[in-house]
Amino acid sequence: MTVFDDANANGIQDAGESLLANAQITVKDAGGAVVASGTSNTTVPLNFPNLAPGTYTVTEANPYGYSSTTSDVVTANVTAGGSAPVLFGDVVCLPGAPELSYDRHGNEFTLNWTDVFATSYQIYESPTLTGTFQPFGSPVSGLSYSGIDVQTYQDHYFLVIAANNCGQGQPSNIVQLQK
Repeated sequence: MTVFDDANANGIQDAGESLLANAQITVKDAGGAVVASGTSNTTVPLNFPNLAPGTYTVTEANPYGYSSTTSDVVTANVTAGGSAPVLFGDVVCLPGAPELSYDRHGNEFTLNWTDVFATSYQIYESPTLTGTFQPFGSPVSGLSYSGIDVQTYQDHYFLVIAANNCGQGQPSNIVQLQK
């Protein structure tokens, strides 16, 4: 069972597309009983050498932050002394970490961040660098947030986390709003 990082998302393992770790593979017999399972790695494809001849359903659960470019459920027919190669392709789908900056316009700060192909961005704020960052308002879909009061939030710390249908990405850099 080969799970590969399908960088170009074409569903085919092309030259240079490496094995992918942390996909959960389950093999069920024709009666639906689990007969083998394992976790993919970046070194060698998974191999289940003791399967009896028969028809099996092989299922992949994608690693966190990946989506499939091939079917997650494949039927494999194993013959006596034979093998049934199965390929699963996955591609990264979590957004990256945005680069955060800010501008001051009169009595307001504006936070700006880079596009990391997310559907929403959640801003987090803390009065101290070592404090707990709390959500600041509702998620936004754009690449900036205006109207942060200078008097209330000067010297406070902010970061942004992008999200899409695969989940949340890594947090941005932290900025301290200063006059």
